[in-house]
Amino acid sequence: MASSPFNSSSIVLLLSLLLHISYRAEAQDEPTYLSHFCSNNTVFSPNSTYQRNLDTVLTTLSSTNTSNYVSGFANSTAGQGPPDQVYGLFLCRGDQSSSSCQDCITKASQQILQKCPQEKVSVIWFDVCMLTYSNQSIFSTVREAPGISMFNTVNISDPSSFNQLLGETLTALLPKAASGQLAGKKFGVDKTNFTASQTLYMLAQCTPDLTAAECNRCLQVAVGRLLLGRQGARYLLPSCNVRYETYLFYNETAIALLSPSPAPAVPRPQGKRKISTGVIFAIVVPIFVTVVVFLILCCFLQKRTMQRHEVPQYTS
Repeated sequence: MASSPFNSSSIVLLLSLLLHISYRAEAQDEPTYLSHFCSNNTVFSPNSTYQRNLDTVLTTLSSTNTSNYVSGFANSTAGQGPPDQVYGLFLCRGDQSSSSCQDCITKASQQILQKCPQEKVSVIWFDVCMLTYSNQSIFSTVREAPGISMFNTVNISDPSSFNQLLGETLTALLPKAASGQLAGKKFGVDKTNFTASQTLYMLAQCTPDLTAAECNRCLQVAVGRLLLGRQGARYLLPSCNVRYETYLFYNETAIALLSPSPAPAVPRPQGKRKISTGVIFAIVVPIFVTVVVFLILCCFLQKRTMQRHEVPQYTS
């Protein structure tokens, strides 16, 4: 029997190349700054102990050596105690790859110091990530302030029916997001038809250090402050965020991969006949590679489609 043209080395090389191409395509899209908050209640002096501890936290969170970009969440602490101890964390949107998450956090860690040069408590939001730090512990804590409201300036047609549908769908989405079923991420999306030609897309996410009950509570607060009746809106908190749009703004393919269905079992032969490893490799590997290529192409095309539908009339 002819030997399979595939072996483990060639498979690893091919998959690495495909993932590299996918990540390079993503890297061309810069994360978009949304908003920031700086508390004037507590400030630090340049070259102070707090400044050095803050630099350590930001360096740790934006390190190129960390594996936390895969989970999209990390926290860090520097200092021995008050008043100079610094607590920091970041959260990336659940549909982002590790490279996209890293790019966003690197940019956030640079810009937050430009926008909040001396404040001890600060938050910065981008479209696909959030970074925050404080002089008090913020880990496993629901932070319902500060809050940022952003919305599309275009009103929706038939706002009464739209708001009812939005409320019903969000009510079902929040507990799903809080449950952490998508690879441990407290993240969820949903979509529903508003009209025959218009689809409503929704997203909800919390930092995964919260319990399901805490996450659900935070999301309820965000939904309560969400501006309704527009073609799109979002509400941002340090611990959670919610968003809805009338266009697809998240990566459906990446989200589907967070909960992969079990791989189909290879049929076992009857009697004493056995299928050799080479035959199984020859059957399974081409199918697997084809699926990977297809998913990467879907991600790339979907990202371009999302960019074409970005709505510029957004305000806060």
